[in-house]
Amino acid sequence: MSKAPIILIPSYRPDQKLVNTLKELRFISSQPIVVVDDGNTSTSEKNLFLKLSNLKDVHIVHHAENRGKGAALKTGFKYILNHFPEAVGVVTADADGQHSPSDVLKVSEQLLKTPEALVLGMREFSGDDVPFRSRFGNEVTAFIFKLSTGISCPDTQTGLRGLSRQEMIHAMAVKGDRFEYEMNQLLDSARRKTTFTRVPIETIYIDDNATSHYNPIKDSIKILSAIFKFMLASSVGTVVDLSLFFLLAGFAFPATVTGILWATVISRVISGIVNYTINVKWVFGSKNDKGTFLRYGLLFLGLMALSAILVAGTSQVFGYHFFLKLIIDTFLFIISYKVQQEFVFKPQQRLPLVKTANQIRPSITQKLG
Repeated sequence: MSKAPIILIPSYRPDQKLVNTLKELRFISSQPIVVVDDGNTSTSEKNLFLKLSNLKDVHIVHHAENRGKGAALKTGFKYILNHFPEAVGVVTADADGQHSPSDVLKVSEQLLKTPEALVLGMREFSGDDVPFRSRFGNEVTAFIFKLSTGISCPDTQTGLRGLSRQEMIHAMAVKGDRFEYEMNQLLDSARRKTTFTRVPIETIYIDDNATSHYNPIKDSIKILSAIFKFMLASSVGTVVDLSLFFLLAGFAFPATVTGILWATVISRVISGIVNYTINVKWVFGSKNDKGTFLRYGLLFLGLMALSAILVAGTSQVFGYHFFLKLIIDTFLFIISYKVQQEFVFKPQQRLPLVKTANQIRPSITQKLG
């Protein structure tokens, strides 16, 4: 069997562009293609998939109802892991004609060269023909992705990606079933220190991207939800911390080094409990075990001591202890985010079990070519 990556295309409400893309791919490559029919129910859509099933080495996997792009990708990953044990990995592409067959092969070839990396087909968004909603949405997500991970990824919304078998197994455990899934997958890969390899590809928009099911406002919120969750949780903790510090330092304790230290410690302990509870259950979805609690406790004590020392020391020189605490804790917030992301709530090491081919649910059908 060939070690070449399998081509995976999730499809919802497809048209003739999908048929044309598959025919072109079949003309220039012999790599097997898996298409996930994500709950398409109209007569024309059923006829289209019947037409696709007659193409050589095209495998159709069906969802009984629409479950979203993320769910379709996971279904495709599971199918490929079970049916193509020799393949080095997968190349995912969109069904709307935005990825040229030659670019799909470029990403495939790069994955063969660097199977340990996550290969990303990168578009250029500077042209006048790029729709505003596409340019704006990508610029926002790329900026926040760089801010939160330190990794530059100019095209966070690219659907043309190359994943190794191991990366597929990790990707199957990533949360999200719709458009937010691909951003969550990037964040997960970044947290696990996966190498990102860029491959320049064409920027193709057909009819001003009118056939896209992407909603620039609603889906951008979903895409960025993982980052927003942490920022919101940290903001809640910061409000609790600063409010308590203001009350304690202003009314309960004198404005001395000792008084400010006590105010800092008490406010930080209470806000730390609030922040940990929100992060472990809502933001990172991590296990609330002894290891996680101990790691958070070490970080908490270190930052609390650093905040108390810096605030108490600088306030004696400059005064304005409340304003100085706000500046110092903003800086410590950035440090806290990175440490929590990389160390405290680290990604789970356990990988999802991949069933053998004869254990796949009967509701999933396929053509074996």
